[in-house]
Amino acid sequence: MKALFKLGRWFLAGITGLLVLVSLGDWLAFLFFAAALAVLLPVTERLFVQKLSFLRKGIFKLVAWLLLLILAFTAATAEAGQIRRLEADKDIPALVAILQKEEAFAENAAEALGNIGDSNAVEPLITALKTSEDSDIRRESAIALGKLQDSQAADPLIASLKDDDIRVQTSAKEALKLLAAKDAKVVDKLLPAFKEDDGDARSALVTIGGPAVKALAPLLDNPDLRSRTASVLGDMNDPLAIEPLTPYLVNWEFGPTVGPALEKLGWEPEKDTDKVHLWVALRRGEDLRQNWSVTQQVLLEDVKSGNADRLQYGLYSLISIGQPEAITSLVSLLKKEGNKDLALAYLNCGEATLEKAAEDWAAANGYEVVSTTEGSAPVSWGEW
Repeated sequence: MKALFKLGRWFLAGITGLLVLVSLGDWLAFLFFAAALAVLLPVTERLFVQKLSFLRKGIFKLVAWLLLLILAFTAATAEAGQIRRLEADKDIPALVAILQKEEAFAENAAEALGNIGDSNAVEPLITALKTSEDSDIRRESAIALGKLQDSQAADPLIASLKDDDIRVQTSAKEALKLLAAKDAKVVDKLLPAFKEDDGDARSALVTIGGPAVKALAPLLDNPDLRSRTASVLGDMNDPLAIEPLTPYLVNWEFGPTVGPALEKLGWEPEKDTDKVHLWVALRRGEDLRQNWSVTQQVLLEDVKSGNADRLQYGLYSLISIGQPEAITSLVSLLKKEGNKDLALAYLNCGEATLEKAAEDWAAANGYEVVSTTEGSAPVSWGEW
């Protein structure tokens, strides 16, 4: 029992000494003291363990290992405390030195440099981001560069989108978002890769959100990039993305991409015209039929707009809905404003009255109707 009491005194004395050193912030002295205790523990065991029973030996070893764990934890606390003091003192050179040497807690030094907000830390952080083999250091460097919002970090952060560590990729995206909030030109650096269908650039643009909308909106005019761009805008969860998308609802081919994107963005149209166009884009035949009076009015306005694309859009929508009340208006339309494309759509839609009207129009305008197995109808009657 005396041996246990002596061990208890050693234990209490050791813990007290460690706490005093940590509170004083003298981490070098702390490490020396911790090492001394680690050496003394085996000596202490040899002195006392032979006098203890088997059970007491187990208790002694348990206490000894507990003391070593406390030593390790307190060492980490002391090192982190030093980083906090350097941050409070805004000691950029000392923090940069820790970062460059990749000493223990170098990632905490990177974090501290970001918190201080001094532009002198930009280049060391970029270097760490590009060259460090420690993913934790690269990740914290990316986060810190985002906080500093210096546009010269844009290219290194974009390169980090290809980092092997997904945490570094995520931190780089969030950092680019912060940079773009200050300088929207950062987005332009991502566009070349996005146009080449680079998934990392796409993901970064989604993360950036609002600041990227202005740069992406013109790409909607490019048929090759429309779907990709609409998808990115829809995934942004930013209301700023709604306005550039809505004009493209009245586009027969592109509408089915725009509709879901607007739905993701939570767009709730107030005007009847917008409601009908959204239902068409989402192919919601039941909603269109249940609100037939408004639907017919809106789509006939599209047909009579004088715009070839809107005429096609309105016509194809009416045929796809397949409401019998629309047949008379569609026949009248073919007679007044008919053309070859309109007649072909009627001829192959599967509705007898419209097919007969198309045959009559073809005969009256010098066309011969020839049956063929090639091709398919652009739309079918009532397919929605």
